[in-house]
Amino acid sequence: MKKIIFSTVVILTSVLVFSFKSAKIDNEITITVTADKQTSFDMNRDGEITKSLVTPYKMTINSNDSRFIFRAASKSPGFQVTATTKDSKLTADWQVTVLIVSNRSVYTFGMD
Repeated sequence: MKKIIFSTVVILTSVLVFSFKSAKIDNEITITVTADKQTSFDMNRDGEITKSLVTPYKMTINSNDSRFIFRAASKSPGFQVTATTKDSKLTADWQVTVLIVSNRSVYTFGMD
């Protein structure tokens, strides 16, 4: 009887320990900002503003929920924001580009 109770407690403890383990975020996204000529731009990432970045610019994030706004300082020809995941590639060429990362998906919209 003690062996059955001990076995049951071990199994229940194992189930509880592994069920509350946090999920690993495996959503690596590479964001590249380019232009035909070197261009200054501002970036807003989740409410945190970074000013006066310069193209070409490249960064890699690992997130399931992020929001970006990229704004070119001037009307530069060829200003592009590219988001690359392991499954897809998305390119936007607006002077103001909004990039949303949500649940392994990437969305974009913008305006000139």
